[in-house]
Amino acid sequence: MAGDLTLQCAVYRTDSFAGQREVRLVGGFGGWRKPVSSQAYKNSAGINVSLVLGDVANTVGEKVSVSNDSSLGQHFVREAAKASRVLDQLSGSLWWSKPDGTTVVGDRVTGSVTSQFNIEDEKGDKGSIVVHTEHLADWVPGLTVTSPTLSTKTLSFIRHTFEMDGKAKMEVLYV
Repeated sequence: MAGDLTLQCAVYRTDSFAGQREVRLVGGFGGWRKPVSSQAYKNSAGINVSLVLGDVANTVGEKVSVSNDSSLGQHFVREAAKASRVLDQLSGSLWWSKPDGTTVVGDRVTGSVTSQFNIEDEKGDKGSIVVHTEHLADWVPGLTVTSPTLSTKTLSFIRHTFEMDGKAKMEVLYV
């Protein structure tokens, strides 16, 4: 929890260097990196993506929600692989994590950032801005942002950095 932002995350990587500790967190419960075994499915009414991904999520301790379910046909064999590979195969890589850790297969939310913020830096060649705000939870990929010094940008990635003195900033990538 940081400010108004609460996220269900798992530690992906952590390291110390020169007296500082860095931690990379990923949304969810940390299960998508785990392996799953092969599984055959058969149903004359059809096998839905939500069934297969639900089984995978349950196996590795994740939660999943499929926005626009579709059929994989009457027969489907899930390969033995990392759970994330199955997720990518069946979602077309169109997935994201909600703050509560649920993996959503489908489009991101849309709208605009309306809370106050300050832009510390912009690097147009990298497609990034560094932002300071009291409203971290308002900044999520899929939303748009604009200001007197910034034309409208669609947020694609947010990296939160928290300093030892408690100050927070975000590096925001945009398209």
